[in-house]
Amino acid sequence: MSTDWSAPASPSQHQRPAPALALVNGRCQPGKISPIFPPSTALHRPPRHKTKPPPKARYLVGMFSRSVASSLLRRAARPAVRAPISPISFRAPISPLTPSQARLLSDATRSAIDKAVASAPVVLFMKGTPETPQCGFSATVIKILGMQGVNPDKFAAFNVLEDAELREGIKEYSDWPTIPQLYVDKEFVGGCDILRTMHTNGELAKFFEDKDVLVMEGDA
Repeated sequence: MSTDWSAPASPSQHQRPAPALALVNGRCQPGKISPIFPPSTALHRPPRHKTKPPPKARYLVGMFSRSVASSLLRRAARPAVRAPISPISFRAPISPLTPSQARLLSDATRSAIDKAVASAPVVLFMKGTPETPQCGFSATVIKILGMQGVNPDKFAAFNVLEDAELREGIKEYSDWPTIPQLYVDKEFVGGCDILRTMHTNGELAKFFEDKDVLVMEGDA
């Protein structure tokens, strides 16, 4: 059974309505959120300024505001009592699964991860969120992306701590045993050690430039 990403969650009667700014993967979709491991960030393009801050500053500020906007949206749209959105969700199973059920779940997980990987040119699976990483390796990768000047409009992050099946499924998906994991144009690049090495020897800057995912002069 495929996972439905399009079903919006309904706001609680006792909660304030969602803010006017509702961003999902960098696109304005009022009232619509992803029910399954929503991105930790929903970056938006910052306003134009006559005097632009350096790319690193724009990246970090934009990343923070995008993550906050997404968090506020999810809280406003979350019902008071969470009901299952679909028969298959990214939550740890309560009862043991038969081999056939486990295979079906694996296929559904893989399909959902396919969509997550394709959600932005640069996708990071991490522990925590960009503004509050929950492990040193995830914090290091976020710092490297900021130093490189990755364009916030082309970036999405997924917090694997929110979903047990995502946390384990992404390791099988990439055949890589650790988190964080970075994907660029749907291709797995590596984890913290690989990115740190590429950053140090200059390969990462050229790689990002070739992929056209950096903040360019004139971008606001």
